[in-house]
Amino acid sequence: YDSEESDDSDNEQEKDKDGKNAKAKDDDEKEDDSQDGDEEESSYEDDGVRKSAAALVVGAGSFHDPPFAQGMAHFLEHMLFMGTTKYPVENQYDAFLSKNSGSDNAYTELEHTMYHMEVSQEKFFEALDMLSQFFISPLMLKDSVERELNAIESEFQLSKNSDE
Repeated sequence: YDSEESDDSDNEQEKDKDGKNAKAKDDDEKEDDSQDGDEEESSYEDDGVRKSAAALVVGAGSFHDPPFAQGMAHFLEHMLFMGTTKYPVENQYDAFLSKNSGSDNAYTELEHTMYHMEVSQEKFFEALDMLSQFFISPLMLKDSVERELNAIESEFQLSKNSDE
């Protein structure tokens, strides 16, 4: 759920939650599309679990950051994963997905922020409820703020020297 905006718009490097460059994402997805083959086969992972997926695009990205709070969209992207009123345990969503053959990611672009996930079909609606709660009732706990600011700074430092 990480991406990083740079103050230098010519050198903007977006990061996904695993710290990889999201900029290459479009090229990777295009390659994946051409390699999918049979659509039914592509919905099965190597472990044989049939999965469902969802994505949500929020129409706010780093271009929407106020001048006095650059990085706000990215910071909020991080904070949404830190619990909700209905699911108050920090990182409960990620743990749930991992336990149920799933994964998720998020990244902040210039004009939008993307959240996406996949999970075993049997757990799809529960996972979708957890994701939707990010936007209904996030906790935004004070205890999480400093930790997430440090995570964002680490991402920035890693991408700063990247040639990608």
